[in-house]
Amino acid sequence: MKYYLLLLTSLTASASSKAAPALRLRATQPKIKITTSSSRSRICEVKGISLDIVPTIRDTVTFQLDEDLPQSILSDTTSAKANRDTVKGLSRTPGLIYNFGAVKCIVSGELHLIQENSNKVQSARAGECVSIPAGEAVSLVNYGEVDAINFSYNVGDSVERCELPPKDDPGAWEVGELSCSSCGDIYQKQCQLYDTCDANSPVTPNWEEPCLDECIINNETVPHVTWDVPDDSISVNRGKTIRMEPSWPVQGGHTGQVLTFNVDAEGSEFKYQVEKTVRLPNTRAVVHTHDYTGVTCLMAGEMTLLLDLVDPVTVQAPSCYWMPASRYMSGMNTGDDIAVMFDMFVLPNRDNAVSLNPKETFVNTPEERYEAQAYCDDPDFPPLVDETQGTCCDGTFVQNNSTAAVETWICPIEPQISF
Repeated sequence: MKYYLLLLTSLTASASSKAAPALRLRATQPKIKITTSSSRSRICEVKGISLDIVPTIRDTVTFQLDEDLPQSILSDTTSAKANRDTVKGLSRTPGLIYNFGAVKCIVSGELHLIQENSNKVQSARAGECVSIPAGEAVSLVNYGEVDAINFSYNVGDSVERCELPPKDDPGAWEVGELSCSSCGDIYQKQCQLYDTCDANSPVTPNWEEPCLDECIINNETVPHVTWDVPDDSISVNRGKTIRMEPSWPVQGGHTGQVLTFNVDAEGSEFKYQVEKTVRLPNTRAVVHTHDYTGVTCLMAGEMTLLLDLVDPVTVQAPSCYWMPASRYMSGMNTGDDIAVMFDMFVLPNRDNAVSLNPKETFVNTPEERYEAQAYCDDPDFPPLVDETQGTCCDGTFVQNNSTAAVETWICPIEPQISF
């Protein structure tokens, strides 16, 4: 089994020759530079971009505000936020400063992240992520004519717009901390949905213990053969009884697709961790818990979160759902197509901090492994762009029957398909 730890620099335009061809700026574009000046408020200026690449206000959808994060992670801020942003074609964002950094994962299109201090460019296309350094002025540039949609995950609300508006349109935007007039309403709706309001999130009794082959969520045994999709669900299969079996994703952390971005900002040391996962239809995740709350954002397909203590939550791409800490849960692909998603977490910056703890034991049948391998062997699957990001796995593994921990993954050493 081959693991890859893709650090912050592995997604830059200076990727090694063994990786997929790096995205580069058009040769006709002059070198881009961001400069800042010290004043009562910090002002930045983006230079060297062609006149047809105009700064525009982001088209932003704030999904929800996270429940409080443990103070052991953050000293001065206690929440995390997920957005879906759109950078219009042939445009860029005004200069922005993320005081606690951020991660952006691309759903469609291409984006180039221009950084102030190093004048470095990180480039990413659909399925890839870029890390935004803490406290550094950046601008996201879209040189294509197609809108670039991305998921943004960042700690706190401290994102500032540092670039002055154009002289011919002084009212285009304001310099200073970005405001969100609708965030309060969104938070109230979402915290009620997940029962996390006022940081009083309930937990599954004995959540630290494994449930092995007798896992129960909301007083019902988790599905092993079929699942009845509620009539009022937004699922494409609402009102139907669909096949639903436990399995590990054909691509995910066990195949090497974990991106870790360490952040040291204002005395708070933590890391953003992103795992890109591909899950087959009619399969669900092993029952598991998270020590720290995370968010799952879908690039493609449909997922339903079976979460203890609340009703199931169904979302369709491009959208997200929260995963509260210390509760049994299982993410189910209730759609008709594969689901591609980014699982994003804020974790303490230490080696023993993990994002997922399996609680359930199960064995994939030969039929299930055959089905997974058929997807792996399909030249059109999976929709990835970088063969260094991991292999495809048919679900063969060895679990500890007492703790449910996975002791061994049996996956191909080298990718068996053309990405």
